[in-house]
Order: sequence, then structure tokens, then C-alpha cells
Amino acid sequence: MSVTKGIAFAAGGVKGATHIAFLERSGDVFDVVTGSSIGAVVGGLYALYGEPALVKDITFSLMKKHFEDLKKTESENTWRGLFQRSLFKADLLFSVLKEAFGRKKFSDCKKTLGVVVFDTENMDSLLVTEGFLIDAVVASSSVPGYFEPIWIGGTPSLDGGVLAPTPVSQARELGADFVVASAFNRERKDGFKNHFEMFFVMDRWKEILLEREELSKADFVVIHDVNEPWNAFDKYEEIYRKALKNLRGVILPW
Repeated sequence: MSVTKGIAFAAGGVKGATHIAFLERSGDVFDVVTGSSIGAVVGGLYALYGEPALVKDITFSLMKKHFEDLKKTESENTWRGLFQRSLFKADLLFSVLKEAFGRKKFSDCKKTLGVVVFDTENMDSLLVTEGFLIDAVVASSSVPGYFEPIWIGGTPSLDGGVLAPTPVSQARELGADFVVASAFNRERKDGFKNHFEMFFVMDRWKEILLEREELSKADFVVIHDVNEPWNAFDKYEEIYRKALKNLRGVILPW
């Protein structure tokens, strides 16, 4: 009896370069794909084309071409965010990702794809499996506080990583018998210098706890050793090369 293999790609900005390294290492063996945030970008491209090399070319081309736009998220004044709902309009993400997804729909994919977003009205994760890919991927990539919510399924939605940093359960929901999780080491920082840092530390700790529970449901977990900030997009090649090197010693279960 054939086994339906699923891959769940974690949220993490530029750290998603490690997902591409893992796809190159594993090869095109997955039937079901789920992802949050950058995991939705990489997962969406993989589900659409089924070619790891093409996923790398498109993703890295976007990061290189739009580096200056993406870098804006590093230097934005923190105080500005205290007085408005978001720092950036969704147009920034749409302008970057439209080159990758255009008018493609979920129905155009070669793999079963689920993009996870955070439903801000019901305060729960929402698994998107139909419609235009770009709408779902942009919503899933809309980091809270940085980008405005995107309307999906009649509700304003944000980054899927809010409640599903690595969407393993969603891969099961879509029919995967054997689920591989591609995730990152998310360091816990115990100290903070001010109340701003305190919020970030608390949020990171909640993310770690959520992900621990989700990863326990996977059949095989790959934790990539990467500590760069999510928006350090100038380091995508360095992160990718390091991941490739570290994956050489990984014995895959098939």
C-alpha cells in the first residue's frame, strides 16, 4: 500500500531558505504540502511546480530583486507602530509575490496544498485550499504589526505562524499518512531590557510551546540550525549554504 507523504514548512522569514535546501536534499517525494508564512511561499511554489530547483530559482530571485523593499522591515521606527494598526500596506507583499504566483490557483498545483492563515475574527488558524494562491500566501506572510490583514474567506487574516508555526496537523487533515516537519531552532531568551523586549520574549516563548506540541505529531522532524532575524533577507544565500551542509548527515526515512 502506498504511503501519502506530507511536508509541513515552518514560518520564519528568510529562514525559509533552509526549506529549499531540504527540498533539494529530499527530492520530489511529497504528495501533500502545508506551510505558514515563508513556508507558504516555498510550499506554494513546490506544490505548483514540483521542482525543488525551480523553487530555489524563483524564491532567491525574488529575495535578490526585492531586497531593498524587504529590508524596510528591518529599519522601521518602532514607535510608529504604537499609533497605527500596521507599519506597511499589503501592496508591498503583493508586489513581491505577484511575480511568483501571478493568477495561479490552488487547482493549478501538482500537489495537494494547504496554506495556513490566522483568522483574526475567530482567533484561530484557517486552512486555505482553494482560490488564488497569491491571496492566501500574502495573508499567511502578513506578520502581525508589520503588515495589514488580508481578507480571506470573508475574514481579515494574518500570518499563519501566529498559531501554526509548523502546520503538521494541517498536513494530516489533507490526507498525509507520513508527515515531515521542516522547522528551525527557536531560541528562548529569558532576559529583557525594557517592556518592548518583554513583549517579544513572551511571544517567542508562546511560539516555542505551540511548535513543540505540533512537532510531536510529526513522523520525522528536521530542525535547521539558523538564528538570523526573520527579516535579514541579505543573508538568504548564507543560510541556504549552511543548511545544505548540515543536511548532508541527515538520514531520510525513505
